[in-house]
Amino acid sequence: MDTQAFVDQNAAKFKAILPLLGVMPEVNFIRTTDAHHVKAAQEFWRIVDKNGLFTRRLFDQILRRL
Repeated sequence: MDTQAFVDQNAAKFKAILPLLGVMPEVNFIRTTDAHHVKAAQEFWRIVDKNGLFTRRLFDQILRRL
């Protein structure tokens, strides 16, 4: 089974158990491969970059703390 099929299968299983966990149907289960998520993430990082909110220096500082 290829990776995408495996992930799709497990995502479907996870979505199926949400009601059993008491998660309301209005909750939007987001997959990072969903087109609307990809578009939103790209826009987020475009704005971050445009405004200089995430620099190489900050990235290095974050990595040193891991």
